[in-house]
Amino acid sequence: MQLHETQRWNPLKKTNNHIVGEKFMSEWNKLIPKPSSSFLRVKCLKCGNEQLVFSNAVNIVTCNVCREVLAEPAGGKAKIKGDVQAVLE
Repeated sequence: MQLHETQRWNPLKKTNNHIVGEKFMSEWNKLIPKPSSSFLRVKCLKCGNEQLVFSNAVNIVTCNVCREVLAEPAGGKAKIKGDVQAVLE
């Protein structure tokens, strides 16, 4: 199948041979890595305030209400001192 210069092959286009597009997308997903970091909703153990914390925080994160430490940097992943309520992707 030859395509004109202005046409491009789209693997997501619905055709009779949809398996080719699915195979292409599964290989594409293997090539692009998913991030290992995420945002966490952390609840303060002292006052109960919830706030968002980055899982790889490089600074000390304190509660906005009572100034209790919620997360400390630990070289890679942050050490979380509160309750993790949810992981946001």
